[in-house]
Amino acid sequence: MSTFGAASAGNTNPNPNNSFEVAQPPSDSISSLCFSPKANHLVATSWDNQVRCWEIMRSGNALASTPKASISHDQPVLCAAWKDDGTTVFSGGCDKQVKMWPLLAGGQAVTVAMHDAPVKEVAWIPEMNLLVSGSWDKTLKYWDTRQPNPVHTQQLPDRCYALTVRHPLMVVGTADRNLIVFNLQNPQAEFKRITSPLKYQTRCVAAFPDQQGFLVGSIEGRVGVHHLDDSQQSKNFTFKCHRDGSDIYSVNSLNFHPVHHTFATAGSDGAFNFWDKDSKQRLKAMARCQQPIPCSAFNNDGSLYAYAFDLIIFFPYFVTTKSLFTSETFECKGAINAGWEFLLMLYTRFQCIFQKPDKEHNVLVKGLPVGKAVIVARSAMTGAKGQKITIQQQQRHPYTFTCLRIPRLRASLELEQVEESEIGYALAFFVVVSAVKRVA
Repeated sequence: MSTFGAASAGNTNPNPNNSFEVAQPPSDSISSLCFSPKANHLVATSWDNQVRCWEIMRSGNALASTPKASISHDQPVLCAAWKDDGTTVFSGGCDKQVKMWPLLAGGQAVTVAMHDAPVKEVAWIPEMNLLVSGSWDKTLKYWDTRQPNPVHTQQLPDRCYALTVRHPLMVVGTADRNLIVFNLQNPQAEFKRITSPLKYQTRCVAAFPDQQGFLVGSIEGRVGVHHLDDSQQSKNFTFKCHRDGSDIYSVNSLNFHPVHHTFATAGSDGAFNFWDKDSKQRLKAMARCQQPIPCSAFNNDGSLYAYAFDLIIFFPYFVTTKSLFTSETFECKGAINAGWEFLLMLYTRFQCIFQKPDKEHNVLVKGLPVGKAVIVARSAMTGAKGQKITIQQQQRHPYTFTCLRIPRLRASLELEQVEESEIGYALAFFVVVSAVKRVA
């Protein structure tokens, strides 16, 4: 065992933990993972507008996966949750709606919830037989899926970034480091509002299994352990994780083990670790993958741990002398949707992320390590606080640029510079691979 805050070792192997890779993974980045509460059915949402389900089968120490079904949204999907009976999946995303998918019955997905901005979080509350959704429109809505209108709309102080439910406890993390605690026995009123004990943007939250507190992770590579009872405040602490020397990476996922109540963290450094908050120890440090882990999940009995990680489209073991891409010219129409602050100059369908180094969006990523570049890209995609889109930006004239892309060498981790009519820089495009890891 090692103490909290210790660093984990790096690894150049793309699958250093010998994890099992599911069949037919998504073609774009995975945004969330969740297991059925009743079976080993794994659902992943992704930036290719898809919600996919696999059945994970075990035979002794061997694992196998079978793609079961998938549905589409109109835009990237950010979150999903299972109904407690394991029959239905709810998914929400950038199309501002939540779909209900009767997966096991083989039915068609129907829209059951709507927001005025992308839906970042959804959760099913079986004790209330209600769906809750959190959005970047600064609202939290409770839904009876049989009715077209929300049962209740709760105003939030800012955009919803993270949400966790362990009835009667619900914690919502928003922009500006707000943590709003709800007692779901009185869901129409805030129980407590807390400023995050972490200095930087909230990335994820996880309620204690005993509902006495919660974990919060931030983009600064730090986790906070917070108790709600005022008499237990002396037990609160924070610890560093997902760091490599002076490089700091986002904590992207927090998950409690359903049996032992230890927890796992996963981060943009490509590592996932297992911890015990009571003894303040790291129980197990897994080998670091080469690319960030944006999300993870335990299955219902804690015997499987699923995680997703991003691989640059030029895999480390893939070497070629032939150019895979040619010069391409695109038109940028400024802020396509003012509600998507993070989508300004973001063209994932062109397999690049463009950011102009001018006064309006001065984000320069050229020359950063890949890990840091991924933080910029992934935090932006998940609602990181940044410059507001102005009316001037919305009205800016279209312009064109040309991007010349070539294969990267096996050992190269540098970001490629874009040759365009108005000088800019590009981040690599990421293909996400989902993997399932056996927990010993």
